[in-house]
Amino acid sequence: MNFKRYIKNASRRINILIIVLVSVFFVIATGFFYIREKNREKLYLKVILGRDYQIPYWNDQSLEVGNSDRSSFGIVNAKIIDKESYEWNGPGRFVILLLEVRAVKDRAGLYLFKNKPLSLGEFIDMRFPRVHQSGLVTYISTDKPKNLFQNLQIVIKKRGELPEIDDHTRIGDTLKNNKGETVAEITGKTSKDAEIRTNTDTGATVITYDRTRKDMDLTLNIRVNKTADGYVFQEMQKVKIGDKLNIHFKGISLWDFRVTQLKEI
Repeated sequence: MNFKRYIKNASRRINILIIVLVSVFFVIATGFFYIREKNREKLYLKVILGRDYQIPYWNDQSLEVGNSDRSSFGIVNAKIIDKESYEWNGPGRFVILLLEVRAVKDRAGLYLFKNKPLSLGEFIDMRFPRVHQSGLVTYISTDKPKNLFQNLQIVIKKRGELPEIDDHTRIGDTLKNNKGETVAEITGKTSKDAEIRTNTDTGATVITYDRTRKDMDLTLNIRVNKTADGYVFQEMQKVKIGDKLNIHFKGISLWDFRVTQLKEI
C-alpha cells in the first residue's frame, strides 16, 4: 500500500511539474512573441524577382496584388500592394513588386525580415500561396515610393547587328507592362549594310560594306522614372548618352544599343 501511495504521489508531483513547466514555457513564448510584435514596424519594399532578374511567365501569372507571405502562425510577413511586369528574354518576365512588410527592429536598429537582416542590394525569400520566389531589394522605407515618371525621346544605335534583328524591328513596335501602359515605342528607324573602315599604309581610309550585317539607328519614346541620380528605365537601367540599353519587345530583343541622343518630351 505504501508503495502504491508513493507511486501515486510521485505521479501527482510529476503532473504538477509538467503543468508548471508548460505554464512557464507558455509565459516565456507569449512574452517572446509579444516583444517581437511590439518591435515590428511597417515598411515598404521594392523587389525585382529572380536571381537573374527574371522569372518564368507562369510564376508571373500566379502572382497577384493582395497575395501574402504568411508565417506558420498565420502572421503576415509581406503583402503585395503593387506589381509591374514586362516582357523579357526567353520564357522570362521582368517583375517588380511593391511590398508592405512587417519587419522586426532589433536593438541595434537593424531590420529583420523572417529572421534575416534586411538591406538594399540583398535577396529575400518570399513564399506566396502558389509561388516561392526570391527577389532583389531596391527600396526600403517607412514611406511608399514616389515615382516621378518622365517621357523621353532617345536615339539608340547598333553597329554590325544581325540582319534578322533588323528585319523584325518595326516602327510602331511597343513594350507594355501588365497594366497595359506603354513604356517604350519605336517611332523611327534607319538601317544600312554595316560600314567597315580600313586604314591603308598611305594613311587613307577605305570604306567597304558588309551585307551580312546591319548598322541600325532607332528613335524611341520611353517612359522613365526621374530620380536625383538621373533617368531610370525599368528600375535597373540608367538612361544617359553613351550608355548601352537593352529593351525586350514582344517579338524581338534589342541588346547593347548605345544611346546617342536624349531629350524630354
